[in-house]
Amino acid sequence: MNSLMDFFKKLDREKWSGEVSISSSQGNLSLMIFEGQLIWAHRPLQRAIERISKISWIEMPPESILASCKSWEDFVRILLHANQERHAQLVRHLKTDRLELFFRMFFWSNVEMKARAASIERPDPVELGFFNPRSLKTLLKEADRRAKEWPEIQKHIGSSKRTFVNLVQIPSSQKELRDLIDEAFEEGEDSVSAGLPYSPEELELLRLCDGTNSVQDLVRISLDGEFLTLRRLMNLWEKGAVAPKDDENSMPLRENSSEGFKFKDLLRISSLSFAFFIILTIIHSMPPRIPAPSSVALQQAIEIFRRTKGRYPLGLAELRSVSAFHNSSFDAFEYRLLSPTDYELVVK
Repeated sequence: MNSLMDFFKKLDREKWSGEVSISSSQGNLSLMIFEGQLIWAHRPLQRAIERISKISWIEMPPESILASCKSWEDFVRILLHANQERHAQLVRHLKTDRLELFFRMFFWSNVEMKARAASIERPDPVELGFFNPRSLKTLLKEADRRAKEWPEIQKHIGSSKRTFVNLVQIPSSQKELRDLIDEAFEEGEDSVSAGLPYSPEELELLRLCDGTNSVQDLVRISLDGEFLTLRRLMNLWEKGAVAPKDDENSMPLRENSSEGFKFKDLLRISSLSFAFFIILTIIHSMPPRIPAPSSVALQQAIEIFRRTKGRYPLGLAELRSVSAFHNSSFDAFEYRLLSPTDYELVVK
C-alpha cells in the first residue's frame, strides 16, 4: 500500500496527466489522470461489460453494438444511450464505481503499476461531464482512512456467515439520491434530504437484510465490494436500522468497555442520583401546569401518514398537505423527526 500511496502522491505533486495500468492477482484496472486528478477508473473492457451485465436494472446494448466498442469511453456512451430512462441511476453507479475501484486497489497485494504520460483531454462535457475530476490528494486520504477502518469493520461485523434482519420500514419509492460515499466529495451541492436518510445503496442493503442472506451473500449480491458493503452494514447497524439475527447480539452496535465496574463509576452514579433528586424537588415546588392539549389525534394522523407513504412526515406542513389531515389543533404542537423510526411532539 505504501508504494501505491507514494506513487500517486508523486502524480499529485507533479500535476501529471496520462494513463495508469494497475495489475495484481486480485484484479486489473486502468485509470485516467488529468493534471493530478482522477477522471475515471475501470476494469478491462470485457470484464467491465461482463460485470455490468449482471446488474438487473441495467439494459445492455445488443452484442453487435458492444463488439464495436474500442474504449471505455465508447462503452459508457453506448450504455447511457441504452438506459435513457434510468440515466440518473446509471450515472450515480458509474461515478461511485470508479471511486470504489480506486480505493479497492489499496487492499490488493503484489501490485504492479505502469504509467504512460500523455496529453489527456477531459471527457466530453455534454455526455460524460459527470466524470468530474477528483483530487488524488483527497482520494488518498480516504484510502488511508479505509485501511485503518477495515480491521475494526471486520471485528464488529464478525463471521461472514452471520445474518442480519431489517428493523425499519423501507419506503416503496423515493427521490433519486446520490450515494453518500460519493457525496462526501461533492462540496457545494445540495445535501441528501434529511427525511430520507438512506442512500439507494443502503436501501437495497436493507431489503437484502431479511434474516436469510449471510454477510458473505450480501457482499456477493451487492457488486460494490466487501469494504463498502460492510461499511454500509455497520452504519445501518449503528443507526438501529438492522441487527444480527442471533439473540446474543440483537441490540444496535455499541462500544463495549472491557474494564470492570470501578469506584469512579460509583461516584458518577451517585452524582447523577443527587442531581435527579434536586430536579424532582424543583419540579414538585413548581405551581401546577394547565393540562396540555391532547396529542392523540395528531399521533393517529402521523401513523396513518406513515402507513400510506412508507415513512414519517418531514414536518407538520407536509402532514397538512394531505387533505385528510387538516386540523387546527395541530398548531398547539411542535413536531420533530428524530430518525426514520422516531419522532417527537412538544407542546408549544
